[in-house]
Amino acid sequence: MAKFGADFLCLNIIVLLSSKLINVQTSVSAGYPVTCGNGAQEDYRGFKNVTKNGDFCQNWTSQTPHNHTKSASRYPDRGIGDHNYCRNPDGEPGAWCYTLNPRVRWALCD
Repeated sequence: MAKFGADFLCLNIIVLLSSKLINVQTSVSAGYPVTCGNGAQEDYRGFKNVTKNGDFCQNWTSQTPHNHTKSASRYPDRGIGDHNYCRNPDGEPGAWCYTLNPRVRWALCD
């Protein structure tokens, strides 16, 4: 399946610093800052905008085709804004979005 959106690579690097091993998570992208997500991707701030099923994401500020209550003012510092990138503002198992598919309200992203 073709994926649309910015491509990036998340890396876990083990660094030896002052005789201590430190796990550093970083990312490589095409010149854009990217934050790699934790297990539930609550801190994911990447540019994916397609669900695992291939549905494109609805803009978080839009109420079409799905009405919702997820907004930047209700979920501050959760990455929601005037964009359609996958986020996890409410503790779901992973980053997700409302979809542009009228038959699928929301879905998890890769």
